[in-house]
Parts: sequence; C-alpha cells; structure tokens
Amino acid sequence: MKPLVSAFDAWTCIAISLFAIVILSVIGSMFANGHHSLMGSDEGPEDGGKVAAAVLGAVGVYGVSGVYGYSYNYSTVQQASEDMM
Repeated sequence: MKPLVSAFDAWTCIAISLFAIVILSVIGSMFANGHHSLMGSDEGPEDGGKVAAAVLGAVGVYGVSGVYGYSYNYSTVQQASEDMM
C-alpha cells in the first residue's frame, strides 16, 4: 500500500505537535495560575481557569496529532522493512 504522505511530512507533524504542546502548556499554566502578564490588564479575560481549560484542550488535540504522526511513521517503517524481505 502506498503511503498517503511522505515520511518527512509525518516527522514535521510530530515536531510541530511537540513544539505546540510545550508552548501551549506554558501558556495554559500561566492562565491557570493567574499570571500577571496575562491576567493583569483591563482587557484580560475574567476567568483564567476557563481560558486555561480551552488552551489545554488544544494541547490534547496536538497530542493526538503527534501520536497519529508517530504511528504513521512507525507503520511506514514497518511496512518498508517487510517489503525488503
């Protein structure tokens, strides 16, 4: 079976997902703790906990995307090794 995307694209998916997980986790924890740089202005959100929940939900979506990219790479490598035999 021919792969849908290249291995480079799948590794790129993993790298972007990991980067997004780290960045969004930091931002979510800052909202959850009411950090003054995010919650201290008049234009800031009223409830940092709700914003943190939304941001951490995005972390979950990127986590699923990273797992999919990893499993796609793994299956592609396994199939390539079977084709070589």
